[in-house]
Amino acid sequence: MIWSISWKNVWRNKTRSLVVIVAFTLGLFGGIYMVAFMNGMFESRIIQAIGNESSHIQVHNPQYLENNEIKYTIDEAADYVSAIEQIPEVKAVSARIKVLGMASTSGNA
Repeated sequence: MIWSISWKNVWRNKTRSLVVIVAFTLGLFGGIYMVAFMNGMFESRIIQAIGNESSHIQVHNPQYLENNEIKYTIDEAADYVSAIEQIPEVKAVSARIKVLGMASTSGNA
């Protein structure tokens, strides 16, 4: 009984009801589109970062992860590189040195 009264009340003013339904539908589809768009951007950024920057696996000296100092390199890194290159699933291997730094000039900035 309450449902039939509610249904009649909704359609008593058809224009208002249709405007509300269309606005709700457009808002819902807009929200779903934006969420899907942002998920695609996040996934694309992760794929780009893995492919172009850091890769899937990194090998570090444990002390380097704590201090980020260049003196904590991996001894005999070439042996690690050649051992990793022997794995058939590995596409590429590169030895890199990553350091933090700051550039400044003598003038006022």
